Amino acid sequence: MKRALLWFAIIVAMALAVVGCPPKQTENIVNDPPAAVAGKDAPAETLNVYIPCGLTVPLRETMAKFEETHPGAKLEGTYDNAITNALTIKEKGERPDLFISPGAREMEILEEQGLIDESTKTAIGFFELVVVTPKDNPKNIRSLEDMTKADVVSLPDPERNSIGVYGRQALEKAKLWDTLMPKGDERIVLTEFPINAYEMIASGKADTALMFRNCPMKTYPEKLQQGSVVIVADVDEKLYDEPLCYIAMLKDAPHPALAKEFIAFLAGNEAQKLLAENGLDALNERAQELLPAGIKNPTAPAAEPTPGVATVEGLKPPIKVEAYYPGNPDHQYLRELVEGLAKKYPGKVEGEFIDFTSDEGYVRWHDERKMSCGGLVINGKQTFLVDRKGTLTEVTFMMGEGGEWTREDLFWVLDQATGKTG
Repeated sequence: MKRALLWFAIIVAMALAVVGCPPKQTENIVNDPPAAVAGKDAPAETLNVYIPCGLTVPLRETMAKFEETHPGAKLEGTYDNAITNALTIKEKGERPDLFISPGAREMEILEEQGLIDESTKTAIGFFELVVVTPKDNPKNIRSLEDMTKADVVSLPDPERNSIGVYGRQALEKAKLWDTLMPKGDERIVLTEFPINAYEMIASGKADTALMFRNCPMKTYPEKLQQGSVVIVADVDEKLYDEPLCYIAMLKDAPHPALAKEFIAFLAGNEAQKLLAENGLDALNERAQELLPAGIKNPTAPAAEPTPGVATVEGLKPPIKVEAYYPGNPDHQYLRELVEGLAKKYPGKVEGEFIDFTSDEGYVRWHDERKMSCGGLVINGKQTFLVDRKGTLTEVTFMMGEGGEWTREDLFWVLDQATGKTG
């Protein structure tokens, strides 16, 4: 009897080895109600989403809500410049589940390579073009037409960046492009990344630029008025195509069913409300046509109040400098700068680098500090009066070094506060 049972067990094991375990029923997951995905038997899957840095807050909030309502699912974000994310996929062979593009161009780079499942491409928000200048606005630029007064205009390269695509459209339709780009006397400097165009304005290397009204320009506009870059005009929306924020699944996505479910979630009322509350403009009437019928989106709330300008007289050791940036190689120099402050100011200054793309770092950065762009916080303050060549200037320690601030600004503040000389 025992031998018969043993042979029966062996036969069953061999059959299972050949046939395999029954497949999980996931092919209809997109059309099922949320409860079907959120049940006890939901698969333990991790979606990798490539996200532009400027959309960290709205996407983190919606991803958290998705995980809350879909037990067993986990979303991981990879945060970087949108063009960097696109080139990582195109040139390095990385294959996340989902890619988010702040406009059409970055998505097109992947579509041209046949890497995107275009049936999943969905609009989840939109952007607006604005004209920005240095705070002192020496050329007195007050409109798109006034950009012809500039000696230097910075614009992200249209070959790589959506801001550049829509910016060029606006300038061409306004018949300003040829005026700014006469052969041999070109005034528009095309930058590799949007942040480079911003930094040129902040450092006074350009007179004006076109940007999206989004991170950093929409982040606490009161704080930006204290900084070195200001919005001086909106660009007429009739002059450029709708800059939609797109999400799409890669054809080689490791978890296609769950990826489609997350896309559908982002297009729904609950997620749209969260996106709008956290900085991504709700879809307007033109963009609304690209969403499923019946979806309406709320208007984004006003920005939160911002702390005022601090002076070094209010800083007393011990001083804590917190750096909030993505913990990727592009920001290693900032980690080294901040973590080296303890050696430069022994016993008086402590520096800490916080990766705001991590779960713990995000809570400290967004929930506790109420930030939505990278920057330094010095004893709880971001904007200080700094001596620049004998003139006290308001400096906001926001974005990377070389934009709103320099390490010389940082050292001046800490030198004054600690009494360091030489």
